[in-house]
Amino acid sequence: MMPQGILLSIDNSATNFTRKEYQEAGVVLNRLAPNERNFFYSFKEDAGAAAAANAQKDSDPMGDLEDSNKKNHTYYDDVKNITNREVFFSTMASTDKQFWTKDVFFRAMVLGNLFTSLCEDKRWIVPSQDFVQKLNSAYDTTNPPINFFYRTNYIIYRSISKDLHLDILNFLALENFKLKVKQHTISQPNEVNDVSLKMILLDYGMGHLPEEVVQVARTGFNALQNKVYDPNNLIKELVTITAAAGERRRASALGLAITRKFRATSILA
Repeated sequence: MMPQGILLSIDNSATNFTRKEYQEAGVVLNRLAPNERNFFYSFKEDAGAAAAANAQKDSDPMGDLEDSNKKNHTYYDDVKNITNREVFFSTMASTDKQFWTKDVFFRAMVLGNLFTSLCEDKRWIVPSQDFVQKLNSAYDTTNPPINFFYRTNYIIYRSISKDLHLDILNFLALENFKLKVKQHTISQPNEVNDVSLKMILLDYGMGHLPEEVVQVARTGFNALQNKVYDPNNLIKELVTITAAAGERRRASALGLAITRKFRATSILA
């Protein structure tokens, strides 16, 4: 039901990061709790299982070259990423997670078309600086054009580091955040408490995100002693930390792919 460009950008996104990945990205961005740097290695997960899995993959470096199912591959692989598609569905869904309404489907299509119109290659990521430079004109040139209700987030893109790249799930998390806050926070739409935040994070595939990486967006406590966050600063921090974690994951995957290719080339030589 979705154009191929939107589906491919979803399938190639990075989501469902582990707590370790969030904390490593947080250290890079200096999103640290008090004295956390002294205990940086204490949250390192046991890499034994991951190392064993990688060793299994790397044990046959010729495997990819001899796979008959890959001989007719095109420039990109149209492989369904069910996990990412589930996050895409829950990101755009309202409080009822069983189905989309027509309004939700239309909003997903419009925003998806806007994002893919900014993609310059098949990596399906967009530099944050491109949003600042091209988004205003893309609002009008994309099909269908974007109405003024969806143009209020432009100021947030200006506050995101120009060194980061956003995938479509980062983009949709930002663009849909005000509606998410309105859905989960009925009485105080201008603030988000930590209970509502946890529900939103689950929808966004960010369930493992630790609280310390978004502390800079906290404004205090409410009458029930729940932590309260400023929505605009909160979504900026969420997008920044997930984009940074995505950059690290893509770099790690690229390094592994280069290593495997080098090993295969050495064997052929």
